[in-house]
Amino acid sequence: VLKLFTSHPHSKNQSYFQHMAFALRFASKLSLCVFMLLIHSIFPFIFTNTTSEILLELTNKLRDPHDKSRR
Repeated sequence: VLKLFTSHPHSKNQSYFQHMAFALRFASKLSLCVFMLLIHSIFPFIFTNTTSEILLELTNKLRDPHDKSRR
């Protein structure tokens, strides 16, 4: 059963808790993007590039999560 919780994180060279922290940070930034997009849909002059920039940052982190310059 333990392998169910550790197999994927280990495949990413992370411990269970490192992977959990990474995923929670990622989820919190995505949640922030959802909020900003809702605001932007009503007021298109607000958050004009912010969400795109955050999504690009997250994409880069997924490509190389160990690159500390992208944190």
